[in-house]
Amino acid sequence: MQIGVEPKAILGGAVMQEVIRDLQRTRHHSCIASVPTSVGSKAIGSLSADHSRTLHCVNLVVSIIRLFGSPGHRLQSHATNYMHLVTAVQAADADAQSATTIDLYERHAHQYLQGLLELHPYHRLTPSQHLLIHMGRFLRTMGPNRAHRTWAFERFIFQLKQHQTNRKAGKSGPYFTTAHF
Repeated sequence: MQIGVEPKAILGGAVMQEVIRDLQRTRHHSCIASVPTSVGSKAIGSLSADHSRTLHCVNLVVSIIRLFGSPGHRLQSHATNYMHLVTAVQAADADAQSATTIDLYERHAHQYLQGLLELHPYHRLTPSQHLLIHMGRFLRTMGPNRAHRTWAFERFIFQLKQHQTNRKAGKSGPYFTTAHF
């Protein structure tokens, strides 16, 4: 690796093979969506919101701790930083919010962003990462995340993407009328 040049991916092919091995060996409670073991392949396509949440907040946590969590591992700081992100997401998505939960979110979101910029000094924050800065205020003023998240819209966009239009505007037929929603 050249000095001053970031690696292309931490979760490259070899690491994803380990994640898939962990997926195959992991059993979840029935209330948790099991992630397809072909995750990362083009054949699987996009994950649902539930699958994505399980992958990032359960399966990757297991794999990242197993692979990079030991003291002295060269990617241990990346693993720690990822755990800050997961903790922030879990706190922000709690069904009941309190000042303590929001403080927990803000502390871990800040540590994640600070760690991200220290680990990847050439990285420019994305809009989603920038949103992390403001989410604590949103939780304080608008209440729990479930009150304003957009899963219904994500589901609708997914359904629209499944519909073949051949790029012919106005010719989608009666498939997406309000009766279906």
